[in-house]
Amino acid sequence: MPASPSPVPSPGRDQWCTAVTRLFDEITPFVRTGPRNHQDWRKDALAVFAREVDDPRGWLSLDMQDARDQYPDAGGPFPFRPLTVDFLSEHLHPVESEAAAELLVVMLDDWFSVRGVWNFEERKEQLLADAHTVIARYGPAVRCYTSSPAARTTSRPHFLDPRSENSGYNFTGLIGDVGLIAVTDDEVGVIWAFNYR
Repeated sequence: MPASPSPVPSPGRDQWCTAVTRLFDEITPFVRTGPRNHQDWRKDALAVFAREVDDPRGWLSLDMQDARDQYPDAGGPFPFRPLTVDFLSEHLHPVESEAAAELLVVMLDDWFSVRGVWNFEERKEQLLADAHTVIARYGPAVRCYTSSPAARTTSRPHFLDPRSENSGYNFTGLIGDVGLIAVTDDEVGVIWAFNYR
């Protein structure tokens, strides 16, 4: 039986910001973290989606606000649809942190498939290392949730399988999107990618 991967140490600010920037420099994602203020983490996630809270550590956020003029508003906090606790409960599925890291990598493709990630085989080790660093910010007890249908029946979907269908239930008015929410006792991170085509 293969050994489980060793947990990545919790990164410092500079290490995490470098990983986020390097991982997502090809796309225009939504990467924001907010504090846990409610027993139900979904309420805190809604505050992050709505940009009502700032990163409690003051670390880097990435936001596609500059694209607002190019794409129609979806009726909620751009580019998201109006979201509710019930909506999140219905359309998010738990995933293990290893799968969450793989999901961050496939977010680099417009269609959220490893087939479209530029130069994937040559960059795989670095991409996954950066993705693990991003997840590691939230600690070993992080709980992760995704909108990807690949996680409907398993918490360990193989997002790097070229046959995997990863585009999630549409949270936006754009052609497609998929996202990850990382939940701890202190923070909620929301990482989302979009297909603007």
